[in-house]
Amino acid sequence: MAEGIKRLSRLEKLSLCFAECVEITEDGLSFLFEILQRIPSLRKLDLDFHGCYNICDSGLWNVSECLKKMNFLQHCKFNFESCMNITNDGLSWLSSSLQQLEHLQSMSLIFAGCEEVTDDGLVNLAENLQNFHCLLTMELAFGECENVSDEGLSSLSLELKTLSSLQNLTLRLNGLNEISDLGLSNLSKGLQELNSLESLTLGFSIESRMITDIGVSRLAEALIELRSLKDLSLDFESCDKITNRGFSNICSSLKTLGNLQSLNLDFSM
Repeated sequence: MAEGIKRLSRLEKLSLCFAECVEITEDGLSFLFEILQRIPSLRKLDLDFHGCYNICDSGLWNVSECLKKMNFLQHCKFNFESCMNITNDGLSWLSSSLQQLEHLQSMSLIFAGCEEVTDDGLVNLAENLQNFHCLLTMELAFGECENVSDEGLSSLSLELKTLSSLQNLTLRLNGLNEISDLGLSNLSKGLQELNSLESLTLGFSIESRMITDIGVSRLAEALIELRSLKDLSLDFESCDKITNRGFSNICSSLKTLGNLQSLNLDFSM
């Protein structure tokens, strides 16, 4: 397959899915990127390695070294969900190389279920965000990363203000029992700075009592400032400490969003 790709000298978009291919290791990943870096016409790259648990940090190191030579990329999506041997180092190397792609417009990093990714990984990712000057779309997924807490979310939130061009944001932190009102409040402060935001998706569905009306009310205050918002999706499924008060505050904030075209709210039990 790699030889075939190499011959596609005009290739602009490439999507490859290796989900649940458990025999794929860092060697295969490295070989693939050795080929991809030789295709200067490539603009959009979507790679799905969901469940490839034999991929580890050394594979992402090799990927990051190749990405530094792929400044032609504009759109990148990497799905490493449930790749349980990937740690903070792999995430840090990948995000560090992506920040050097000066034409990058959209980025999706999916590390849900990577249990070795912790707050330190999100702190390192946050430090790199300030260099994504052209980014229009960003998706981050760290659901089920049980060692991610308010600290990691707060670090990300602090750097959101540097993404002044961002139009679409998706943040999925489902199943994180250590996220509380504090993390949600800090995220809300960061969101208030994103005046160009048109689409917002937040996922916090957890069986936790740490997100309450307080955090949701801070989020409602932030939404009032997002006057360009057209699409909004909020998932607080199983957050059983949210009451009428929190929900009514969210509803009140919607009155100010005159450009809103699509709305999805989930507060179910």
